[in-house]
Amino acid sequence: SELLKTEEEMKVRLSNLEKQLLEQLASSEGNILENKALIQALTDTKVSSQEIKQSLDNSHLVQVKLDNEREVYRNFARSGANVFFLIQALKSLNYMYQFDLPTYLHLFQSTLEASGTSEDVTQRLSILVTMLKRNIFNYVGRSLFKADRLTFGMHLVHGMNPEMFKEDEWEFFVGLLVANVSNSQVQIPEWVSADRRPALERLSATFPSLVMGLKLSQGGWDQWVQSPKPEARNEFPQSSSGLRPFQQMLVVQALRADRLQSAMEAFVTDGLGVAINLSTLNLGQVSSEVLPTTPIMFIVTPGADPSAILEQAAD
Repeated sequence: SELLKTEEEMKVRLSNLEKQLLEQLASSEGNILENKALIQALTDTKVSSQEIKQSLDNSHLVQVKLDNEREVYRNFARSGANVFFLIQALKSLNYMYQFDLPTYLHLFQSTLEASGTSEDVTQRLSILVTMLKRNIFNYVGRSLFKADRLTFGMHLVHGMNPEMFKEDEWEFFVGLLVANVSNSQVQIPEWVSADRRPALERLSATFPSLVMGLKLSQGGWDQWVQSPKPEARNEFPQSSSGLRPFQQMLVVQALRADRLQSAMEAFVTDGLGVAINLSTLNLGQVSSEVLPTTPIMFIVTPGADPSAILEQAAD
């Protein structure tokens, strides 16, 4: 803003010089070449005009340089704006989940200040994105009921990392895409339990190439379905090596729904770089993250008593 102000002042000064020159020429009497005062004024105006133009050219170069440096952070700024609207969507889950813009801007600014500096812009942007994900999830996650934190984590990963999802995969996962099981062309292996056959048929009807690529009839899958932790990447058979993380979760959803929550927690942890299970509430940390004018309200369930936390923070 200071640069723009200086540039505008120089433009006004140049305009005034041109105006003064015209007034002097208009009021000049007799032979102009013999009017020493006018000639000196013309010389001074020319010198000043050249200096101002040079300053304006330098100012323009600085402005272009600043624009180029600022443009590097545009994607991060776009991510920050996207995250704010992702948070706003939480009110559809629970009307209490509402976060205002000043609070988010304070959190965003805190992320910028805490990220440090780096000569490598790419590295700094990577650090900023990682810190923003962690700070947003920790800050917002503490304000949600525990039952909704995993939902928020999945929502945040989907919104910030759309490249992790192929067409229709998210819609199928959340139940927005209804599959026509009559289109299923994959033969269901005998080792698939009867209660999981409909889910596998829906997956096959929606993503036939995905299920065919699993090669379920080959060895390894019958042991995988009996694994205590089938969601672990190293537990998947070799024939599924081409699966992306979210596709692995779709397979877990179809064949081992009892381990879906664990698979979702691992997916969110990898996608956000944070642990889904937040630590015990630290009122001192919460106080450092908000403005002095921001009220902190405890919403507790029957039997819960935060008075000990308040007393500890007061001491």
